[in-house]
Amino acid sequence: MAEQERQRIHRIASQVRKDYEKWYGETCDLGGFCQAVTTLISALLESHGIQHELVLGYWIMEDGSERGHAWIEFPQYGGAILDATATQF
Repeated sequence: MAEQERQRIHRIASQVRKDYEKWYGETCDLGGFCQAVTTLISALLESHGIQHELVLGYWIMEDGSERGHAWIEFPQYGGAILDATATQF
């Protein structure tokens, strides 16, 4: 991954996460916000011309139950994943 693009991706994701934490409190683990956070990051990445895929899938919990989840993948970087709300797990 080109260093400049990696830094841009990190800045975008960090800013969106900080904004949500500001709105909902720093102790909020962003549980239930994955689609909103990921969709906003996706829109910002797109506006910066950064290729990515918005993935709507499932996370398998420790008890075996499935929980809907959203994240971003970068196929051009070996399928690297950006999950800005992973702290909810």
